[in-house]
Amino acid sequence: MAGLFCCRGLHTVRPHIPLIRFPTRFPLGSSTLSGKPSTVAPETRISNNNNELSINNIGVVDDSELPTRYRRAAILPEEILYVEQGGPD
Repeated sequence: MAGLFCCRGLHTVRPHIPLIRFPTRFPLGSSTLSGKPSTVAPETRISNNNNELSINNIGVVDDSELPTRYRRAAILPEEILYVEQGGPD
């Protein structure tokens, strides 16, 4: 098995460019916790091999803005009672 790995040759490691940007997390002792952090990230520019890609993060999408196929189905009152009672009797 070890002989198979040496025959493949050397590969260069390409740098990883993340496509997802997570919001910055503040330390617990920070005074910025009292203020609401922004849900909209600034515009990000990523360049990859002379192809430039611009990603605009728009933040949280409201349910009313979603197409009907992506909206959550309404919960029936019977389902609400079932969940509030903790499942089957």
